[in-house]
Amino acid sequence: MATEWFCNGRERLDASYAMGWFVQAYRGHRCLFHGGTGPGFSAWVGFVPREKLGVVALTNCQNSLSVRRIIALNVLDRLLGLNQSRWNGREKQAAKKCEAKAREQRSHSRPTRKARHSLPLSRYSGEYSHPGYGRLSVFLENTELKMKHKGYPYELMHYDLLPCGRDRFVLSAPAQSDVQNVSVSFRVSGAAAKALAIPFEPTVSEIVFRKTKPKKMT
Repeated sequence: MATEWFCNGRERLDASYAMGWFVQAYRGHRCLFHGGTGPGFSAWVGFVPREKLGVVALTNCQNSLSVRRIIALNVLDRLLGLNQSRWNGREKQAAKKCEAKAREQRSHSRPTRKARHSLPLSRYSGEYSHPGYGRLSVFLENTELKMKHKGYPYELMHYDLLPCGRDRFVLSAPAQSDVQNVSVSFRVSGAAAKALAIPFEPTVSEIVFRKTKPKKMT
């Protein structure tokens, strides 16, 4: 975790790491804390030893570093009897700046040579599912292929990048996502995509999502 996540503001100072916990002064109080994130969920645990206080924040979305921090700090402000800081607005502004910077970097790094794909882009669209990683949606928007998974909006850019092939796309993600610039490969059979593989976890094989059949209207 980057230090700036814990030091952007006058309330949080001098973050350090000691025996498995981050240690930091928060508005005049010594605080020990740590967070954790996995696909689809995250957590934050913090203690103020002198005041004998503890806070646990749990969220059911992956892109939630700001969310869990806002919850935890607001609870700490209340328990410590402090004036409540406007963490929600401040975190939104910080996220907007971070995302704008990431978009600018992505625009400069995009190659200009495009490759031909084996299917019309609409044939890659659909709902895909995995028993452990849930469902994701691939759809066409303004002639561009996009994807949504666990609240994240992704772009699927088809460029002539090695080792990308005809049914491979480079995934471009928001700055807050743990998945950045990875290759997404579609499994094609006949005239449509039947599955897609994406390396959501760097230490395991690609996660294969199978295309689901559209639900029948009743």
